[in-house]
Amino acid sequence: MLPPKVGELINTIKEQAVMVAIVFDTLTYAKKLQKVGVPKEQAETHAQLISEVVINKIVTPRYLDTKINQVNAKIDIKIAELRAELIRWVLGAAIAQTSIVLSCLKLIH
Repeated sequence: MLPPKVGELINTIKEQAVMVAIVFDTLTYAKKLQKVGVPKEQAETHAQLISEVVINKIVTPRYLDTKINQVNAKIDIKIAELRAELIRWVLGAAIAQTSIVLSCLKLIH
């Protein structure tokens, strides 16, 4: 589970990504190009191409979810590896400690 602050940040990013996709208006963009002297056909083509680039480059909620799941999977794997290593160290230390205690007890008796 993600910490609350991280979850809030992710939700904010998702909302902003969706807003950016909605805000880009190809018709308005083409009209602005026409106002500065760009021929209508060229302005419309340019607006369409820019729209395609923007849509392909925007981070969508689905993309974010996919990336977050990939990162979470990597973190889970790393945690499992570290847990296994820690268990090995603890068991090794326990065995060494037991050996030392038993050796000391043999010397005393």
